[in-house]
Amino acid sequence: MYCNLPCRPPIVEHITFLSSSSTCHTSHAAGMQVASRLWILWGIVHLVPEAVTARQVAAVSIPGTGGAAIGLSLATLTSVWALSEVLRYGHFAAKEAGIQSKALLWLRYTGFIVLYPLGVSSELAMVYLASGPIRKQRLLSLSLPNRLNVAFDYYVVCWIIVLAYVPAFPQLYGYMLAQRRKLLGGARRSKLGRKQA
Repeated sequence: MYCNLPCRPPIVEHITFLSSSSTCHTSHAAGMQVASRLWILWGIVHLVPEAVTARQVAAVSIPGTGGAAIGLSLATLTSVWALSEVLRYGHFAAKEAGIQSKALLWLRYTGFIVLYPLGVSSELAMVYLASGPIRKQRLLSLSLPNRLNVAFDYYVVCWIIVLAYVPAFPQLYGYMLAQRRKLLGGARRSKLGRKQA
């Protein structure tokens, strides 16, 4: 039997376009970043300020510096966040003002190579520092028995969110590397270099 109806409704075409567009990917990445920052600030730092402000996690060695290291702390977290936003919005402001600065473009799409891993590491360090007090004091947790007959353990939720960083970090970092190649021409230069060789 022949049917004149389309196999899928027209809305599916629009949804497919939107979900595959770079705008959607950028919005998704920005949404993940905003959500993680809100969670770190309100669900970790604000919840247990004494745990995250007075301590730091063991140092991260900086390659090529002869053993210099950075201790991951609230100071590294806020410094990295601030610097990354200055680079991002400085670039966007210049772009909106009609200023084309190769230096700003380079900083915007190169600074993340160091800042992004350091920021994520600092976020995870905050969770690690706060996890002891969260577990010990049972913060934001609900134990049985209770009127709602529901149990909730915020400590476990924190570690589930940390596990979500595992697939998210490489995906977002890869996206930024692809943007860097696209905007700074890394792919073109490597192809030209191979042709000349």
